[in-house]
Amino acid sequence: MLKKLLFLLLSLALLAVGILAAVNNGQAVSFDYYFSTLELPLIALLFIAMTVGALLSLLLCSIWVFRQHRQLKRTEQSKALVQKELDNLRKLRGES
Repeated sequence: MLKKLLFLLLSLALLAVGILAAVNNGQAVSFDYYFSTLELPLIALLFIAMTVGALLSLLLCSIWVFRQHRQLKRTEQSKALVQKELDNLRKLRGES
């Protein structure tokens, strides 16, 4: 409960800082990139940059998650094979 409250308070504080930054930085700035020039408010450019960064981070993390998932499947298959072999050995020992 305390973690949720702390998370909520930090989120609200971050939202307030973002709103204050948006209000205080409403003037347009130019952004030159390879193909053209873009004029947007500073907060819009920051938002776009953070969004692109978050999406790239999610993409990179998803690659890691898929690798871990594949490794887990291999490990589970190996475990099933070892379990089957163990069961066979137990049967043989019980019959002797």
